[in-house]
Formats: sequence, C-alpha cells, structure tokens
Amino acid sequence: MTEVKCRREGVLRSMAKPSYAVVVLGDFGRSPRMQYHTLSIVRELDAEVDVVALGGSKPVDDIVDNVAIRQHDIWTPPFHKLPRRFFLFYAPIKVMWQVIMLLWTLLFVIPSPKGILVQNPPSIPVLAICRLTAWLRKSMFIIDWHNFGYTILALSQGKNHPLVRISKIYERVVGRLGDEHLCVTNAMKDFLHAKWRIKASTLYDRPPSFFKPLARAEKEKFLARFGQTVMRELERVGASCSKADGSWPEYSTLKEETAGGVELFVNGNRELHCSRPALVVSSTSWTPDEDFGVLFEAVKEADMEMQEKAKNGVKQGRVLVVVTGKGPMKAAFEKELSSTPLAYFRIITVWLEIEDYPKLLGSADLGVSLHTSSSGLDLPMKVVDMFGCGLPVCAIDFPCLDELVKEGQNGRVFSSASGLSRQMLSLLQGLPRGNEDLAALRRGTETFRRIRWDDAWRVTAKPKFLTR
Repeated sequence: MTEVKCRREGVLRSMAKPSYAVVVLGDFGRSPRMQYHTLSIVRELDAEVDVVALGGSKPVDDIVDNVAIRQHDIWTPPFHKLPRRFFLFYAPIKVMWQVIMLLWTLLFVIPSPKGILVQNPPSIPVLAICRLTAWLRKSMFIIDWHNFGYTILALSQGKNHPLVRISKIYERVVGRLGDEHLCVTNAMKDFLHAKWRIKASTLYDRPPSFFKPLARAEKEKFLARFGQTVMRELERVGASCSKADGSWPEYSTLKEETAGGVELFVNGNRELHCSRPALVVSSTSWTPDEDFGVLFEAVKEADMEMQEKAKNGVKQGRVLVVVTGKGPMKAAFEKELSSTPLAYFRIITVWLEIEDYPKLLGSADLGVSLHTSSSGLDLPMKVVDMFGCGLPVCAIDFPCLDELVKEGQNGRVFSSASGLSRQMLSLLQGLPRGNEDLAALRRGTETFRRIRWDDAWRVTAKPKFLTR
C-alpha cells in the first residue's frame, strides 16, 4: 500500500482557478462539517480543493463526483488496535509518522494553496504542520475549532495527566498563530477570546439541502426497504429474547407477518399502516463523551412502565430504537442488549450509507442525542441533521446546549435516564396515529431550517477566505 494515495489522478487542473487545502487528521467521510466547507469553497470561491485526510468512509456524492476536488489519503499504521496501556509507547511514533506524511503531502504532493483550512481537533501534530506549511508556501492559515484536543485526551488520560497539560499549552500557543478562526458556538468564541486571546467567528453547523423532511411517498419507499435491514439486525442481536406478554412477537413470527420486514412499516400496497412501530433514532461515534447506558436504562424503564399499563388494560404500541454509527464501545452495548428481554421496545444498531442517513431521519418520529461534549463548548452535529429533516429531539443537557435545542420549542432536554424515559413515553404516546406535543415540536424545527449551511457560510466564512 502506498502511504499517500490521490483519488482521481490524471484530472487536469485549471491554472486560472485558486487552490485551497482542507486538512482533516481523521476520517473525512465522517467529518460532515469539513465536507460542507469543501463544497462551499468550490462553489462560492470558484476554486479547487485538495483534501488531505486519513482514509475511511466515503464522502457525499457531491464531493466524489466533483472534478474540482481531489482527496489525498494519508495512510497511518493501525496504532489504534494496540492496547491502551501501550499509549505512551506508540503515541510518539504515531505523531512522528503523521508529521512526515503531512509535510510530504502538503509541501510536495499538492499545488501551493491560497489558503489552508484545518479541523481542530485533533491538534497534534496537524496544527503545527499546517502553520509551518502556510509560512513556507505563503498561504493563509485558517483554523475551524470544533472542540479542543486536550479535553478529548483528558477523557482517557485524566485532566491532570502531564500529556493533557502539554497538549493544552501546545493547542493554545499554536492556535494563536492562525490567521483566521471559525468556531461552532458563541460559548466557544467567548472562551477563545477570554482565555486564549483568539478572535473567532461563530459559524453554526447548519444542515445542507439534502437533510430535509421527506414527502410521504419518499418515506414509504425508504421504510419498505429499511424494514428488511431491521429484520436482519433483529436476528443478529437476538430478538428471540422478547417477553411473551409484549406487543413484539417472536422473531420467526414477526418475519413471517411482515414478509421478511418489508411490511414492518408499510402495508402490502407500500403505504404507511396504522400498526407500524414508532421510530426513534440516535447517532453516535461510540466514544466516551456519549453514554449510551443512559439510553439503555431509559428504554428499560419505559418498557417496564408500558408493561404495567398493559396489565391495567391500556393497549400499548411498539417502539423501534435505531442507533447508527461505528466506534469502540459498540460491541459492549450490543452484548448487554442481546441479554436483556424487552416487551414493547426493540433496539438495533446499524451503519447506513451517507445517502440513506437523511432518509432515516426524515422517516423517524423522534431523535435522541446523548452528546455531552468533552469541553462543554461544542454542539452535537446529529441534532443539526435531525432538525434539518424536521425531526424533534430529546437531548441530554450540558453547557451551551441551549444555543441549539430550545426546551419545549424544537425539543426536550433531560439530565437522567428517568427523564429521558418520561419524555419518550409522553411524546410517543398515541403513535403512529398522532401526538400533538410531538407535532408541535416538529413545527418548531422550521425556524432552524430557514437558514441553511450555504447561507451561513456565505455570510460568516467566505469573508475569512478573502482577506488576502
């Protein structure tokens, strides 16, 4: 395998157009904000872009198909597969490898860029390398602050660890060398200015145009196909452990009744039927800043409450919770899930292609966010996507969340598993026929959707790229 691979080799560049570099020391396909930056640079600045990132997931089709965008994948040895106890040993080797490959790509592989836009975090070594490259190639150096690298490192090493302290100093010192700065919240902007003397502009995450509410026909078409995915996942995680007194039948019966899952949400005419399960969606990277034990406990509490109501003669519906994403903590969650019998809820974990994710959000009844932020200064992108699709959200509380989720207007805020359990029971009651409280929250997302990413980028970010 070659260390640096450039996609769409052989495509001729126009010498008349300016060139920019977008640097992500991570999986570019799982960095939606940086993908949107890339497209905006091409469209708004009539420029070409070299994306320098680690290989991984496929970006959106608009990037893959755009001849003005080249992606340079930097291969890194699989250090992440080594045990955590070896971190102090392999971390310096990993950093040195990344230094060499970043310098090679930025200095010798891509053409001299007019500007370099880098995602932070991660911070080490990419901030220093991009600053050095910008000096050497006389480029503008723009930092997009998503969070802070030292706070993420503190999750695994502890906030008093020497490496965390060194990382914080490095991030502050090198960060101040940026020519222009963007950030994701006003709280982060205030922190950067007050603590680090960095003047940033807030560019809120906004959904692109393909995150939108679905028309009924689109929803029915997607759910007919998605039902088959649901059945495969139910079989994989062991759906046969259901309680006999619940509304979910045994897996074999459910498979037969729904024609292999096709008719789980729609009837034989491919139209939404009145007995479909309520659909709850959450998205995660399965990292320590999202505790999915909260969701699991909330589901168990809600399930027990529904069982008690059923004993008193109150008919209960079915609820399907879909958790999307990949990450290190997924296996442990699935193991616990497979051994826990539930009567009225089902939980499945899936990985969707980027084209299907907006369709799932547009088809769902309720979203759940468990993002708490290592710094308390960033906002969950998943909620932005959900609002873009008109999906109201139950979100766990943390500082600055109110910059996005407005209690009682476009979502609900909780601080414990019991709180989430109560909110789900309240908002899902009466579905799929209807729930007025849920409908009101859905209408509340319309205000957020009025401003899209392109509009916000044009006002806030575009001037940053035109300062030279």
